[in-house]
Amino acid sequence: MFGEKPKTYQDIVRMKTCMILQEKYPELTEEDIRNVYECMCRLPDSTINISGGMLRFPPESGYENLYLGVEDSTTWFIRSGMLTAMLNRSGSGSGGDSGTSGNNNNNNNNNNNNNG
Repeated sequence: MFGEKPKTYQDIVRMKTCMILQEKYPELTEEDIRNVYECMCRLPDSTINISGGMLRFPPESGYENLYLGVEDSTTWFIRSGMLTAMLNRSGSGSGGDSGTSGNNNNNNNNNNNNNG
């Protein structure tokens, strides 16, 4: 991507994330994508947020936020090199918690199975 070969698995994950961003937001320049990549390398535990037509770097990164010119209904988070999407839905949002409780039940069942 940047004329470099990835050295670690994490490098591959970061490069894949940058490729997805480049496909989704073609208005990002190579320098913008490079800044995203470097931010992921330097601050792996920080979050880069993409929502409301803005790409927001963590304040401690020193990079300026970018206006993307496109708003969609998805909020993207980049943390530890991984790109995660969250669909923004209008309305009551009553079904949003069901996945969490199901995961908690599965975790509780797994813990019970492991403990006895």
